[in-house]
Amino acid sequence: MTKAANRSIYRGRLAPSPTGYLHLGHARTFCIAQQRARSHGGILVLRNEDLDRARCRAEFVEAMLEDLSWFGLKWEEGPDVGGPFAPYSQSERRLYYQAGFDKLRTGGFVYPCRCSRQDVLRALQAPHAGEDEPIYPGTCRPKGNST
Repeated sequence: MTKAANRSIYRGRLAPSPTGYLHLGHARTFCIAQQRARSHGGILVLRNEDLDRARCRAEFVEAMLEDLSWFGLKWEEGPDVGGPFAPYSQSERRLYYQAGFDKLRTGGFVYPCRCSRQDVLRALQAPHAGEDEPIYPGTCRPKGNST
């Protein structure tokens, strides 16, 4: 299956961070994700959120995979099974993120934010007529960059 064809399939996701052992809340959340993926005729993806270098450990990754399997979860894509969008450990995707950032910077879409936390909170509370999510008001966007 091509990447383009695969994108049209519902893709449920589990994304635990291996900074400790999983707990019952994880099991519940992951069970719901699996049920949702199955009910949509989709697939379940396990993404290893191993970006916290100070706290992520290999033994937690191993325990995560073992515990999720023991619980009865099955994923079609992940760090242990591969898939068309590998790698599934976030620490191995740094080059993708850097390329995306570089593209944004080259296009002039990266700029410093001067807003205080209060400014951000006020913007989130402002009415957004007809919108499901707030839209960035452009407060810190350089003049002439309306995209």
